[in-house]
Amino acid sequence: MNDRVAIRRILVALDASHQSLAALNAAVLLAEALEAELLGMFVEDVNLVRWAALPFAREVGHATARARPLAGEDLARALRGQAARAQQALARLATGRGVTWSFRVGRGEVAATLLAAAHDTDLVALGATFLSWAAGRRLGSTARAVIGAGARPALLLPAGTRWAPPYVVVYDGSAAARRALSIAEHLVASIQDPRLVIVLVGKADSETIRRELTERLTRGGASAEFRSVARHDPAELVRALRATSPGSLILPVGAPLLTDSAATDRLAALRCAILIVP
Repeated sequence: MNDRVAIRRILVALDASHQSLAALNAAVLLAEALEAELLGMFVEDVNLVRWAALPFAREVGHATARARPLAGEDLARALRGQAARAQQALARLATGRGVTWSFRVGRGEVAATLLAAAHDTDLVALGATFLSWAAGRRLGSTARAVIGAGARPALLLPAGTRWAPPYVVVYDGSAAARRALSIAEHLVASIQDPRLVIVLVGKADSETIRRELTERLTRGGASAEFRSVARHDPAELVRALRATSPGSLILPVGAPLLTDSAATDRLAALRCAILIVP
């Protein structure tokens, strides 16, 4: 079965946040490792533009902490400035790594505009914000929309994380897990220490599968350390993943972490970059 994943063009969502810069750094490293092109996109949020047009809209000055009327032209100027800074950061980082890049400004609903642009790409990278929600946390709406679309791999960079080893792959034997492993193989092929940690889940935890994966990785010049989770139990999987101290987690979309009501809490608790593969 051919489970090879070709990633030739990466879309990175850019805005004024620290998470956005982290996503850009990760996207540049991925593009370099995979010899892919990079498309940076800044979206002028149409909801924000509409809100600014309301007569009661106010902005609070950073230096004075005083509220003042929000003028549409001021917002437009601020958005242009943010887009220009995003493009400059993209140009600096991508050019420094020899990555081919392009930049686009769109206007509309942020998630819908990104998903429309993603049709011509193979992977979407974006900063991820975990918002407080009742007793737990809730992933930001844009990230949830990209994951929910399930059309292509999505790389999430929560605050304080970066795309870095050790690379940990959750493997349950599914088609998505095979694609996740394929991406991981491409990534470790470009670094000096080509080792993966593979967490085998459920029926995938067998000597036969360990042997098959070991042989496959060896042919590509990589190696793996195996961990086991006997059942499709999210809490048990989190404990196993924490024991690996992951820098970057490569997760098939059907993995236990993503299939229960507490998924977002568990993703936030891992504190690492997360690549979700459909």
